[in-house]
Amino acid sequence: MKSKKPLPPKEKSIKSRPFALVLNGTSSVGKSSIATILSKKLRACCLNIDIFINILPQELIGETAKASPGFRFYQRSKEKITTVQPGSIGNLIVQQMHDTAKSLLASGLNVIVDHVTLTSLWVDELEKFSETGARVVKVLITCDMQELTKREMARGDRRPGLAKGLKYVEGEIKDYDLIVNTTSKSPKKAAEIIMHYLSK
Repeated sequence: MKSKKPLPPKEKSIKSRPFALVLNGTSSVGKSSIATILSKKLRACCLNIDIFINILPQELIGETAKASPGFRFYQRSKEKITTVQPGSIGNLIVQQMHDTAKSLLASGLNVIVDHVTLTSLWVDELEKFSETGARVVKVLITCDMQELTKREMARGDRRPGLAKGLKYVEGEIKDYDLIVNTTSKSPKKAAEIIMHYLSK
């Protein structure tokens, strides 16, 4: 009886590669709710920028000069907006989030990054995720400003005008793979759209 020849090893398909799913958008747009759903459905690790920011001592997050090394908030009453400026320690914290994502990807795990890309430097760091061999998918989560304002007021845990002040972050990434508008979509529906895209 002839012995069977061993089958050649199968090449990894793009679906079998770990993926880094970057969700970017302003405050109150629905990223965290969507990321929570996707994390369960896709069995992916979820890294949330708010969690990393809140690692810092409270004095490094706020409106005073003491917060400058961390994350300083600037409120402009005339424009009715609030913006955020990261300092050296703030950038270090976000770097740790990016490094954690890369370590997880290098280990073969899927990662969802719930992000607000405040600077072009942070965007450049996201490009390095592909160095791990992972598939990088960048998704813009956007919403009409009128609806954003309603959500911001309803949640009550954000500084007034933050959603409007951080709307510019949408343009920091120039090459999104997918854009999802949540103005009239539930987090569940938005997650379904993203999962459908990933399954292609």
